[in-house]
Amino acid sequence: MKRYFLLLLILTLLPAATACQSAPKATEAAATVPEETTAAAVTLVQIIDRTKDGEIATADALEPFFSDENFTYYFPSIMSDYVECVFSDGSVLKFTDALATGKATLADLTAGGILYWAQDADGNFIRGDELK
Repeated sequence: MKRYFLLLLILTLLPAATACQSAPKATEAAATVPEETTAAAVTLVQIIDRTKDGEIATADALEPFFSDENFTYYFPSIMSDYVECVFSDGSVLKFTDALATGKATLADLTAGGILYWAQDADGNFIRGDELK
């Protein structure tokens, strides 16, 4: 837990420290770096489940966090506030917010090793990593 906090702190402070040393004037920045390029360069670096180490207890209940035309997706406990996405610019978002804004996908959740369930219209549950 302490390692994750330290990593997040470093990732948050490092861009700000380097930006102070070499920040171009506002007119130069607007002329040289289009806003779309800056936004497109930010990528998902890591998904962290802060409940995994056992320091944060969650209630044992299925928590719905997303729904589409085929499935309703659930975390295995009330943990959506503790699953976070870390981005290349040092920003951190809750996974549910990153998913809603298109900055993360369910495939990212699977790649991060985070367990989730999908329930189909018939009420059947399928592990997220077994979805096709």
